[in-house]
Amino acid sequence: MVMPIRKDEKYRRKDSMRAIKYCVVLFVCAMLGWANFSSPPNGRTGAPGETTCAQVGCHSSPSNDITGDIGITGLPETLTPNETYNLLISLTPLSGAPVFGGFEMTVLNDQEEFTGAFTETDDNTTLSSTTGRTYVKHSTAKRFDGSNPLTYTVDWTSPSELTTTAITFYIASNFANGNGTNSGDHITTANLTIDIPEFTDEDGDGFDSSVDCDDSDASINPDATEIPNNNVDENCDGEILIIDEDNDGFNSDEDCDDTDPFINPDATEIPNNNVDENCDGEILIIDEDNDGFNSDEDCDDTDPLINPGATEIPNNEVDEDCDGTAQV
Repeated sequence: MVMPIRKDEKYRRKDSMRAIKYCVVLFVCAMLGWANFSSPPNGRTGAPGETTCAQVGCHSSPSNDITGDIGITGLPETLTPNETYNLLISLTPLSGAPVFGGFEMTVLNDQEEFTGAFTETDDNTTLSSTTGRTYVKHSTAKRFDGSNPLTYTVDWTSPSELTTTAITFYIASNFANGNGTNSGDHITTANLTIDIPEFTDEDGDGFDSSVDCDDSDASINPDATEIPNNNVDENCDGEILIIDEDNDGFNSDEDCDDTDPFINPDATEIPNNNVDENCDGEILIIDEDNDGFNSDEDCDDTDPLINPGATEIPNNEVDEDCDGTAQV
């Protein structure tokens, strides 16, 4: 038996369906609005093998009015292996009135493989990886201030060995009109390639000739230990290590005691103190009268009959045995 639906209950059901439809519409609008703020899916940089959000339709019906430009600064003309570079990504409106801006970027070598390593510098960016590639992208889109550029920052560390011929940064950005939908926005792509000279390592020490200051000597490279005072720059830092710890003007390769400024090749030798003051390799011992007693204990080193071992002769007013008293 089918129970008839009362009139008031029928209206309640219609109101309920309207409420559900309204919630669905709100949800869809919220998702479309969120699409303007949240970070894009991976693989939307326009790099080889990738698409952009404009090509796959996540931002369809591109704007005819909004245009913009992407800039990447912070990279040198020549990369250094294992060096961290702070990159500034700028989105500059050229026409129209974009409201929000975001980006996605990856870095590939000449084999179309991801290279180096990204590091987030603040909460405005996020990292994600897929199919062997890592992407840095906005976490939440920033708002433009009129026609002024907006910027994001990220650190990128170059690979420890630059064995590739080129490294390319691929980036895509969205200049969004802020209408809460995925239409009317402008997607821009750009890339920046840094050519890398052919890797050469003639001495086989693992360092390219571009950073090895003597590629014919394996003991000279950026990781070598500097040897002081040999007029050679072993670690290729552009400086020759010179040590003069006691600041007496003589380096440790010729100063036989570089902790004492009174000991150096120009110092005056002090006899009979068991110290080589002038660094000539000899300790000065003086016994001018050859009586077997040095001048530091021989009270008259010009007379062999006067020394600590001599016999005192009384009543001659001479201190023969150097005890400080002449015998009477």
